[in-house]
Amino acid sequence: MSLNLPVAELVLERGDHGLGFNIRGGIDIPHVPGDTGIFVTRLKEDGAAFKDGRLKEGDKILEVYFPFH
Repeated sequence: MSLNLPVAELVLERGDHGLGFNIRGGIDIPHVPGDTGIFVTRLKEDGAAFKDGRLKEGDKILEVYFPFH
C-alpha cells in the first residue's frame, strides 16, 4: 500500500542547541506499530529544526547524510 505522502529534503545546520529534535523508533522498539521507521517525537524551540519550520512532530526520517569535515 503506497500512501504517496510528500517527501521534503531538509538541510539543517547544527546550532548552539544542536539540531533540536528527538526521535524514536527502529527495529528494536517501533514507535508506530508495524513500522520500523524513525519518527520525530519532539521539537525543541531553540533548535535548528524548529527555527526552520518544516520538520513536524510525527514526521518520518527517511535518510540522514552527515558529511565529515
